[in-house]
Amino acid sequence: MKALRWLVVGLTLVLLSALTMLNIQPYISMARQLVAMITDVPFLDFLMLIPVVSSLISLIGRIAADAFGVALWGVLQLLQVLPGIMRGDLKILDNLIRGVNNIVPQVIKETDSEVLQELKEDYNQAPKKWLKRAATLAIVAYLVDTVLCFLRFPPYQGGVLGFWDDVQLGVQSLDSVDWANLTSAIATLFGFELILTFAIWIAQGLALFNRRRAIVTPPPSDEHGEQGNHDTRARRARRVYQN
Repeated sequence: MKALRWLVVGLTLVLLSALTMLNIQPYISMARQLVAMITDVPFLDFLMLIPVVSSLISLIGRIAADAFGVALWGVLQLLQVLPGIMRGDLKILDNLIRGVNNIVPQVIKETDSEVLQELKEDYNQAPKKWLKRAATLAIVAYLVDTVLCFLRFPPYQGGVLGFWDDVQLGVQSLDSVDWANLTSAIATLFGFELILTFAIWIAQGLALFNRRRAIVTPPPSDEHGEQGNHDTRARRARRVYQN
């Protein structure tokens, strides 16, 4: 079972790494274009005249652009997968349930002012609103991701302008579809989350199987149980003495 778990982890890391390299391409391209648009920087023209300094500035700008693109990609990916992870992992669900149970609901009284009643209602509805907001942000992140992916991998020859021109002329056809770019866009949009969701599903299944096996395993006999309890007490005593 441990070998299967490590196999799943290894394959997941390999696939996620490959998809990450494909997935971050639109964000790096966008970030580099934004950095290239920054031209009015004090003393930049003067510094670019110095050979060594100009090369260093170009390198720093490229690294900053790539870092910004990767960071933006990471934030959007987190927003996309967060609702699924929260509701798909048993440990996270258990922690959420415990956290919500620890929240003491505020009693709304008729004698409370209107502002106080609204504040108490917001407090009582905070967990539900947080989950709804997470789902809303995931949709927004998908929309942004879709736009950037289609700009980086236009699924139609000629891009958006070409598609719009063909629509106006009524000559659009499947022959104008760039199937390679369409496949890359779909893989970029959904590949990362699908693989991560599948890995979480496998891990959850293994956890349930181990828990079930622990439940159905018969307890040791009295003789072995007493000996096991004696050994356990002896180990605890040695740890206390060593500490």
